[in-house]
Amino acid sequence: MIGWLQGRVRGRCRPVLTIDTGGVGYEVHVPDGLYDSCARDQGEVELHIHAHFKNENFQLFGFASAEEKRVFSTLLGVSGIGPRLGLALLSHLGGSALIRAARSENTEPFVAVPGVGAKTAKRLVLELKDRFKDEVWTEVDESAAGIVDARPNEAEEDAISVLVNLGYRTGEARKALAASRAEVGEQEISEWLRSALQRLAGPRRGGR
Repeated sequence: MIGWLQGRVRGRCRPVLTIDTGGVGYEVHVPDGLYDSCARDQGEVELHIHAHFKNENFQLFGFASAEEKRVFSTLLGVSGIGPRLGLALLSHLGGSALIRAARSENTEPFVAVPGVGAKTAKRLVLELKDRFKDEVWTEVDESAAGIVDARPNEAEEDAISVLVNLGYRTGEARKALAASRAEVGEQEISEWLRSALQRLAGPRRGGR
């Protein structure tokens, strides 16, 4: 069973990323946010994998964190929810918002997802509210796959440390810095940080 993959993004065709892991290419279905964050040949990514078998078909679904993968697996436990709809729910709502909506019995966010009507939304809330009530369900990091640098750069790691100390998650700090470096080039660390902070200046999520 495949539970985790690390490799380089070699192809993209929404919602599928093709991940090269030592010469073998795996096609992995991912949520929209993760797809958009993973550019081709940006470096290595880490994906938490849910392997789905049905009618002799085998598909891989990848997530930025183990928590987001667990949300997806929980969705598949709801009657009538298959992997395609489960992925759509995570793409449109994100793991944390989905959990909050289920806990508060709020059907409106679910109805806003294409393919989910009022009846399905009500059933989702009824079945999920108890599954997500435990405190073990924390904020879900669905921002991006972890970026792995095969040759760690000391200046980059220093910049990431600064962002983490400011309260950002390691994964989102590393991703924002990588995008900033691609934009501003090999500048001083202060320029990387300035650009990365601009990218991270949107609504903050709780915790790291």
